[in-house]
Amino acid sequence: MWPQRILLAVVEAFFGGTALVGIGEWIHPLTANAQTTQRGVMNDHPQVVISGGDNVVSFGQIGGITARVVTINPPTNPELRILGRTETDNPDGSRMVTIKTEIASPITPGLMVVQIGAQGLKDVRIMPPIVGGGSTMILRNVRRGNDSYSAEIPSPRGQYDIFVQTMRPTEIHLNATF
Repeated sequence: MWPQRILLAVVEAFFGGTALVGIGEWIHPLTANAQTTQRGVMNDHPQVVISGGDNVVSFGQIGGITARVVTINPPTNPELRILGRTETDNPDGSRMVTIKTEIASPITPGLMVVQIGAQGLKDVRIMPPIVGGGSTMILRNVRRGNDSYSAEIPSPRGQYDIFVQTMRPTEIHLNATF
């Protein structure tokens, strides 16, 4: 008698529980729908992918969980800045122009090519910065023409004085490429 009652209670509980679950599922279904909204995605910019190096990155993140901050900046281009210019008329009618320049760059460039053009060019001298009481410099590929001068300066740094002497007062063109 007891085994029949236990079996009947189990069958009733099974069917009753199944009925309750079915009614509950009918009232509130247990399905999870993914949200399809995309926030902050722009189609006109390429996607940036950062991987490796145990970095943890998320959209809109400032700083990092691993306390590493990565800032990507484009490299800066070195430039030759003109700090001053003086002109002197010589007794023979020639003119001496002194141009004080400076290399502006966070790191030393590998090479600077100086090109000077002027009508009636007589002489060009480039004086490097003084280091330890003296100044030495090796100019490479020096080319002199009637109206032009060109020279390469390896590893330029600091300030340079450029002396340009012309036969008469004329316009001087200075160009530097790195």
